[in-house]
Amino acid sequence: MSDGWHDVCDEADLWEGDMMGVQVAGNPVLLVRDAEAVRAFRDVCPHQENPLHTGVLDEEILVCEFHNWMFDTTTGEAINPVGECLTLYEARVSGDRIEVRFPAI
Repeated sequence: MSDGWHDVCDEADLWEGDMMGVQVAGNPVLLVRDAEAVRAFRDVCPHQENPLHTGVLDEEILVCEFHNWMFDTTTGEAINPVGECLTLYEARVSGDRIEVRFPAI
């Protein structure tokens, strides 16, 4: 860990258009990668706190498998129902590693 950044995985472990659920410093994290960036969210649906990594990713839309809540993974905003939002963490690729940083408390 450097400057609050946590090493998560090799960049090659997360392909473009894919997602992965991991534990980082005791926190459930969902990594999503598209052509633009790697993004990290709390791997918990705001509806009933089910894991999101078991859902379906279609382009940038993530559908929670438990109750079909839908989220835009470019922003974390809910599509259905409107008004909900995923917790977004900072994510980056450093060298060939994916790293995540949590907000200061």
